[in-house]
Amino acid sequence: MCLIVIDWRPQQHLLVSANRDEFHARPSAAMDHWDEYPHIIAGRDLQQGGSWLAVSTEGRFAALTNIRAPHLTTSNKRSRGEWVIRAMNAQDWPSLLEALQQEHAAYGPFNLLFGDQQQLFYCHNTPRFHYQALSAGYYTLSNAHLNSPWPKSLLAAEQLHQWQQRENHHTTPVGILNRTQPFTDTQLPSTGVPMMWERLLSAQHIIHPQYGTRCSTGIALTANYTEVAEHQYAPNGEQTRQYLHRITHVNKSSGRSK
Repeated sequence: MCLIVIDWRPQQHLLVSANRDEFHARPSAAMDHWDEYPHIIAGRDLQQGGSWLAVSTEGRFAALTNIRAPHLTTSNKRSRGEWVIRAMNAQDWPSLLEALQQEHAAYGPFNLLFGDQQQLFYCHNTPRFHYQALSAGYYTLSNAHLNSPWPKSLLAAEQLHQWQQRENHHTTPVGILNRTQPFTDTQLPSTGVPMMWERLLSAQHIIHPQYGTRCSTGIALTANYTEVAEHQYAPNGEQTRQYLHRITHVNKSSGRSK
């Protein structure tokens, strides 16, 4: 997952729009219920077994991005995508935060967002471990830290706000991070990769034969329901699959979501 924008209003809603960028050759399964964890709805990385974004039937949410740090080796590290699934299965948020603090060094550089209708947390493990509870507001996340002013992230916040102005809130913000053009060189961050990669990766929706935007996801989490939508894309940018699922929250006092 490489670009996320959220509007977080505790007790009201969590709106999420996100794009996942990855090598097209890396095998993955599309978003759906997991057989071994029926409460989890997520895509699956078939190479290492984790995920990049998930929701649960109990109203939980988690999403992960890698931090672009080419000077740091990630060989012999555990799959960062484990944390998305662990967030779905944790007994409570304090126990998950404790596990993150104890184990974060075993993983390559990552950002993790997780929460529910009552709380939302952000953490990263590079250059050192940090976590915080988020207050109400708009947040963006790409392959740097939360709210880093990358041009595609700044645009994402505008796009979500514009979507909210024109939609009737009976849909989810899927596919709105749709700028395919790179930004100008003077706007690009310097992350240690060659300039040709900085340009390619600066687009919100990357279209390239080897590496690009594999899927876009939209989430609307409220006290009464969670709705998740996903569009998948081929290397040429053509949409290949649509997914939509709504979960009605009957028991709002579920122990998992506390």
